[in-house]
Amino acid sequence: MLAAARDAGWRVLHLSVSDQLEWDEFESTFRASTERWLLANPDAEDAAGIRKWLDARMVEYLDGYRGELGFCWLVLAHS
Repeated sequence: MLAAARDAGWRVLHLSVSDQLEWDEFESTFRASTERWLLANPDAEDAAGIRKWLDARMVEYLDGYRGELGFCWLVLAHS
């Protein structure tokens, strides 16, 4: 990623890589508002489908890509 940025004429001003705690926080926050909506609207017409999607997302994260993905933040300036 850094080589691609440099090759395109960018200078890296700042580089940061997220750790597992940040990745867990991101995933949990991503689902939290929808989970709260489900608690407040358990009988909504689309609640069953949303609940199924959230459950699948949790399984995908915990049993699939947790620990495999993360974020790399670059602050770039064009030279």
